[in-house]
Amino acid sequence: MRSNKMSAFSPLFHIFRITKTNHKVQWSKLKVQISMLSGVMEMIARCGVSLWLVPALAWTGVCFGDPVAWVMADLFLIPAFLWLYKHLKKEQVR
Repeated sequence: MRSNKMSAFSPLFHIFRITKTNHKVQWSKLKVQISMLSGVMEMIARCGVSLWLVPALAWTGVCFGDPVAWVMADLFLIPAFLWLYKHLKKEQVR
């Protein structure tokens, strides 16, 4: 009798394992995309600073390069974090 119960739960276990693995792969892809897009935002900011602020402000423009890049990355990362946090909270309630 016990083996019949275990054989009934075996397919359920495999379905659960496959869905959890798929879920982890989806989140890892999302993490890669978020980190890549924040890097793109930083690069856009650095290019903008080098094209407009450096000719206008000389050395002071160069000094603004890193802070402007960090702010641009944060302009993307903060909304991404809030969206992801909200999504994970909804998923946790289910």
